[in-house]
Amino acid sequence: MTSTTPTDPSPVIALPRGGAYVATPHGAIQFGIPPETIKDSMALRLVVPTIYVVPHDLFHRRRGLNVAECEFPAYYNFFLLKRRIRLVIDDASVEARVRAVFQESLFGPLVAPPDLEFDDDYPADIRPDFRREMDNFRRGIDGKRLEVDTLVEFVRFDPRGLAQLGPGLAVQQVPGGYEVVVDGGVHGRVPAEVELPDRRSEVVPSTPFNPPSLGVTVLGASHGFDPAGKTTGFVIWVDGRVEAVAGAEHGDAERGRVE
Repeated sequence: MTSTTPTDPSPVIALPRGGAYVATPHGAIQFGIPPETIKDSMALRLVVPTIYVVPHDLFHRRRGLNVAECEFPAYYNFFLLKRRIRLVIDDASVEARVRAVFQESLFGPLVAPPDLEFDDDYPADIRPDFRREMDNFRRGIDGKRLEVDTLVEFVRFDPRGLAQLGPGLAVQQVPGGYEVVVDGGVHGRVPAEVELPDRRSEVVPSTPFNPPSLGVTVLGASHGFDPAGKTTGFVIWVDGRVEAVAGAEHGDAERGRVE
């Protein structure tokens, strides 16, 4: 894949955080969705895509990184630009996994917390009605209930490995990658595996870090739509070990660094 800048006439742009952006006369297509990817389009002053091709391998094993993190592109397009995204996927199993992620991250769990989550001394009549609260927050300004399909349209490759994306625009699976087809001709080629940048080298502190028995480390100090900042995340320490990494850019890599 050729790395270019937005001013380069080549339609394929290697994004700084990984993945590829392909500009076409019928709209942009992005291949691979690593964490914070929406910030690449914003920083490079590219038109934010509405079409995202989810790779066959959703998780980059060598880097320990999710490369199908489609929540923030969906949120940015829907809540700010008032439009849906289209996710090009392999099959129904991938769609089910993506739907489950959106259900949990945006709408909350399908089953409310059981009574054992509350202390026995906490009166039942003042416990929150989680189902009612979640239903209230998942309604749009028009009062209609938001569903996954409100934000996302799923497009599957057909048995020939072709995904039709509208008049004159399609993505074809080929050995080792994809071809973007525009008006019947090959417009650009992208490898199947999401290409990620090299990890940044960092200076190792001279003083060893002694993890706390109970504590929180804050990673980043910005939000998900700030192209110049790192989205805030948290590392939770219990008995000197990392128990969870939440919300941070490259969370799995950060976990390895702090451990």
